Amino acid sequence: MSQRWAEKWSKYGVEGFVVLVSDQQGGPPGEAACQKFKEDFGLELTLLYDPAGLTAPYGTKEMTYVLNTEAQLVYEQFGSWMAGIETELEGVLGFEME
Repeated sequence: MSQRWAEKWSKYGVEGFVVLVSDQQGGPPGEAACQKFKEDFGLELTLLYDPAGLTAPYGTKEMTYVLNTEAQLVYEQFGSWMAGIETELEGVLGFEME
């Protein structure tokens, strides 16, 4: 996702965030786990961490949300983040991205 954001979406003002809900051993994440995750995956997005797991009501399954400029949730997806997200982003932007 980081590469797709850097190559395509960022030039349209799309901001991206990743929330880490566990470290690589399955425990609560901390600053060290975030740094390792960023290094391991070459992450260019802003990385947040949630040691209490409050943002993970479905466990470690990937969740993707799209918010509009008023911070209203306009799309949510559980599982593979690529399926459908670009269409939703274009809907928020009001035009097709190249």
